[in-house]
Amino acid sequence: MSGKVSVNHVREIIVGAFCHATEDVRKVEKAILNLFPEEFRGELKLSRESLKGYYGNPITVLKLKSGDQKLIASFLEYLSSSLSDSDKFFLESTFDLRVKGSSIFYLRLSKTDAYNGSIVVSDSGDVIKVELKFKVKSKRELMELCKSINLLMGER
Repeated sequence: MSGKVSVNHVREIIVGAFCHATEDVRKVEKAILNLFPEEFRGELKLSRESLKGYYGNPITVLKLKSGDQKLIASFLEYLSSSLSDSDKFFLESTFDLRVKGSSIFYLRLSKTDAYNGSIVVSDSGDVIKVELKFKVKSKRELMELCKSINLLMGER
């Protein structure tokens, strides 16, 4: 697959995080919104779901789900330009662990770094989960698309 990938290859993005009782919901919301270009942040609305943890502790799930092609294109461009080369190498080397079926690519980003304005891949427990749903038929095609939109290091 060559050339610039149309955002039409991505049908939906889902970005979300858990907010534990010890965290400020507004700060977790800010961390999620910081993953998007600044011009979208004021208009994005996150859904909230209240849950109870294993010991009855309150947990709020914050989530943004969108199929809006303009938002998806801007989000992917912002994400790919913000990730370090080492994070892209890491995502590529762990690609098989980040794919569900042949069309969904997952990555986890540091909640603390996102709050502070940086986008850093993290597989710790305190993360923002990003799910990218592509319109593809194979895992190989998914990898090629991820490389072409600069989420994976790929070959230059």
